[in-house]
Amino acid sequence: MVNTWGSVYRFYPEARSAHIERSIGMGAATTFYLHRRDDFDSALPGVESFQQTSLWEMLRRIWVAPPRYMEVPEPLWFQYFGATALVLLTCRLRGGLTRTPLTTVSYAIENAEISRIPRPLQRLPKWVWTTAARGAVRATISMFDRIVFGTSGARDALMDSLGSRGREALARPERSALIPALPAKCDCPDAHRERTVLFLGALSSRKGFDLVASAWPTVRKLMPDARLTIVGQGPQKNIAHMLADGDVGVTYLGPQSRAAIHKILRSHMLVVLPSQPANRWREQVGLPIVEALSHGCRIVTTAETGLTDWLRANGAAVLETNASVEEIARSIYEQLEAADSVLAYDLPAVDGRISADRWLLR
Repeated sequence: MVNTWGSVYRFYPEARSAHIERSIGMGAATTFYLHRRDDFDSALPGVESFQQTSLWEMLRRIWVAPPRYMEVPEPLWFQYFGATALVLLTCRLRGGLTRTPLTTVSYAIENAEISRIPRPLQRLPKWVWTTAARGAVRATISMFDRIVFGTSGARDALMDSLGSRGREALARPERSALIPALPAKCDCPDAHRERTVLFLGALSSRKGFDLVASAWPTVRKLMPDARLTIVGQGPQKNIAHMLADGDVGVTYLGPQSRAAIHKILRSHMLVVLPSQPANRWREQVGLPIVEALSHGCRIVTTAETGLTDWLRANGAAVLETNASVEEIARSIYEQLEAADSVLAYDLPAVDGRISADRWLLR
């Protein structure tokens, strides 16, 4: 049997480039994943520690070569609840058999209320879903040794799903901590920034891309020299093409490499991401928001993100979820008008996800 005592396994059902980039600063680990997101860049440094696998191979690996620490998906990620439960049970059984505990940890950024019902279950009475979901969360959270919340929204959402006894247990300082999912400042060189707006991410209604497209003509009327760059792909890419074809101030670049995205962020003043709820989905943090912060860009977003309170306190424009197209346009204009006053975000010296990893594996 392979001796892996002292090692760390991470189980990410879906892996993306941000996971690879942050892993460089995190503790040494083997990361197992089931699926690759569209932005997974297999050329990034650190990718060699990521292994694509099946759930059953993951369970076999835990049993044959158990680690000291096992990071699992957060309990409110219901899409992978079954996989998470099986991994936790395998860890408990393996640790009990050898009397060598496997410390199970998790990082939580899901901030969707438990009452948001997935589309396949919407024909059922709400109480059926919420009762079952609360029971499932309570059962799995009892098998977690430690958990870090990346946002206050994630902490509130999980606490809301637990009974008073569960909330009291999870609130103990040795079991949970709140470490904001804020980035460290990127070490990119500074670049000249014009009155440029960047939409970065999936071209979809839940990311609010159609709202940005509808608001842009008003922005151009208010500020004729404003420019919009669109980076990403998705179901609304036809809207991006039409917008770029009809306005010389709009550039659609499609998906870009990680190096190119850093370069684009350095040259833009403002990142806009007016996320909208979609069934059970809610914007957890918003990777474009994190990347905007790390590059000193101004931000226009909605209160869907779990970083709402921090963003409002630090100069970002955070609109209500049901904000009109006119309100979005006005916020973009106002942020561009104020762009001469530089926003010096109070960011941590170490990326929040890396700090969370150090706390979990202490």
